[in-house]
Amino acid sequence: MTSVTRGLARWSPVGRTYAGRMPNTPPSPPLDGREGPASVLALLGAGDLVAFSWLSADADLAPALGARESLARAAAERMGHYDVVAAMLDEAVGTHEGVTPYLGFLEEVGGRMEAMSWEEQLLRTAVMGGMVHDLGDVLAQLLPAEQRERVMQGASAPDDVVIDLMAGRLSQDEPLRARLSLWGRRVAGEALAVLPAVVAQIADAAGDRREAVTALQAPAAATMSSRHAQRMERLGLAA
Repeated sequence: MTSVTRGLARWSPVGRTYAGRMPNTPPSPPLDGREGPASVLALLGAGDLVAFSWLSADADLAPALGARESLARAAAERMGHYDVVAAMLDEAVGTHEGVTPYLGFLEEVGGRMEAMSWEEQLLRTAVMGGMVHDLGDVLAQLLPAEQRERVMQGASAPDDVVIDLMAGRLSQDEPLRARLSLWGRRVAGEALAVLPAVVAQIADAAGDRREAVTALQAPAAATMSSRHAQRMERLGLAA
């Protein structure tokens, strides 16, 4: 059983299958007050900022100018979206310091996955960054409609640029495919492992709506896992 499968077994309803989108469950009503929605926004902002850092590091190590340009543009897009989220937090609660705890969660996971090559580093960005985006996609339903619409504009996973850069090479390099398939499973397992702590942090801020947050843990894990499998398939890798 792979780490991804273990994560799915822990958090997903038995026998249920998902196809790359959020499970067909009734949407949760938005959280009340300021702190609950602000905590969701803070997670989204942390995901943007970490993706910016990873894409920038990937760009610095790129072996060709075109790859460096593509990764740098993708990093700039993530920073632009972070600025939107930070402004929303400033408007809602007067500060965007709430991003910091979620940065800690995500950076700790990144620190446990030391890449041995540029290709491994790129795949970490695609998998971890993509799964964090997927988690935010699920939890964003807890935001009031106006906030949700605003924050989802321009929100995207950082995987498209990585797939564009790697898919062609991987199709011609079987040993690299085998090595990165194993690496991708490890990264996905680490991403699933941080889910309970992230959900608990948001639930603590939700007050009497705590159960509405924790109820999304299983759907979030299922969405993260199924979309991870789709990303790996696009790269020609085994999930």
